[in-house]
Amino acid sequence: MKRLLLLLSMVAFAACQPETPEPEPQPKPEPEPELKDPILTLTSEATLEFSAEGGQGTISYTLENKVEGTELEATCQAEWVMDLSVADSVTFTVAANDVEQTRETTVVVAYGELSFEVALLQAAKEP
Repeated sequence: MKRLLLLLSMVAFAACQPETPEPEPQPKPEPEPELKDPILTLTSEATLEFSAEGGQGTISYTLENKVEGTELEATCQAEWVMDLSVADSVTFTVAANDVEQTRETTVVVAYGELSFEVALLQAAKEP
């Protein structure tokens, strides 16, 4: 009987294995914030008309998801459009038209690779 008890003890001892601990779960890395593309939208009319006397003009826009280091720019090739200024809107001055012919040009508003154009039309001087 002692032999049987000894044999069972040895079998039980041999069957025991140290418990393997479960590996600790690795923390998931924080996802990088998703960079959204900028969105430039014209919110005023795409064509602005001025009398022969000229005057002040304003182009309204919205800009979403600004990119650091990128600036909004407004350009116009016509000499009769002056004082282009960019802030919450684009403002400019249209000089008086001294000729009896209508004139037109465009203002290009650009932000990086995004842009839109606004047509400027000015009436002719009355004869």
